[in-house]
Amino acid sequence: MEVHRIPITHLSENKQDIIEMSLTSPRMYITVEGTEFDQVLGCTLYHIEIGIEEGEDYVLVTRHKLRYSEMYKFDQQLRQAHEEMSFLRKFPPKRFFLNNDSQFVAKRRVDIGVYLQNLTQIPGILNCRQFQQFFECTPQIYA
Repeated sequence: MEVHRIPITHLSENKQDIIEMSLTSPRMYITVEGTEFDQVLGCTLYHIEIGIEEGEDYVLVTRHKLRYSEMYKFDQQLRQAHEEMSFLRKFPPKRFFLNNDSQFVAKRRVDIGVYLQNLTQIPGILNCRQFQQFFECTPQIYA
């Protein structure tokens, strides 16, 4: 996994706003940057970007291509391991038919983005083993 060190001033206004409102330490943002249909896997991949603040001027950015099913499983594991996260916004529900329809994918992308942004409101999420493993986001990256 590549980690990019980017000046905060080079981020979009939206990402800077998410960092400002983040309750994590260090502060962070998580966004869905796009989607693509993978012909080999036969499913939609969601392009997820995570930026973790490094000092006051930089963020460490990682990018991931994830299937809905992987994120759904992550949500289930997170809820199972941390009952105190019952307040966490529900992950978008499964759909078994027409789940690669462009309108459906666009709506799901927005819903996943809202869910992921909600994670930035959980102060201890960066210390959560499930989060660290899923996003390959160990403390060494942002220490």
